[in-house]
Amino acid sequence: ERIMSDFNIVENPIVEKENYKINNPKIIAKINNDLLNGNPFHYLFTGATGVGKTYLGTTVVLRCNEPWEMVSCMKHYREHIGYMASDYTDKMDADRRNDNKFSTKCLMLDDLGDEKPNTPASHDYFSGLLEKRHLYIKRNPCSRTIITTNFHSQELIDIYGSRVYDRLCEHYTICKFIDHSFRKAGLEIIEG
Repeated sequence: ERIMSDFNIVENPIVEKENYKINNPKIIAKINNDLLNGNPFHYLFTGATGVGKTYLGTTVVLRCNEPWEMVSCMKHYREHIGYMASDYTDKMDADRRNDNKFSTKCLMLDDLGDEKPNTPASHDYFSGLLEKRHLYIKRNPCSRTIITTNFHSQELIDIYGSRVYDRLCEHYTICKFIDHSFRKAGLEIIEG
């Protein structure tokens, strides 16, 4: 059963470019199908560093021609910590502004697990925000989410807990990137 959506249909979906190689064309095919049909979607892009997760996510965002909230985990948490240093009223307002980013129709969350500082408190903070996104998706099935991470399933469970990971599995299509880092393609090592 298709959920009726008010998303724009993308007439020119993603094509493999010379500077973007992916070993799993099924990911591109799934994304293109969703874009061509204006479908809501939720993707969790996992894989090693340098395989193009953020590049592909940003490409999808730009092709959608919809207003997206783009959140970098590292920057977002640093901003949150900065707000915590201010007085109580400012902190409450800042928390609302920060948390509202996760209750938007289209969200891209980049580098989940790369919160700095990498502490249990930062992981708890993002666990709460992922739970908030889960509730938003349940109430708003016509939404879109892209999450990128360098971690695989067990690592995400270790960081955020099985409850959060279970909720990710409920709504997200998990796309495992199997490429090798494109940054190493032109690597030259000289010894001696």
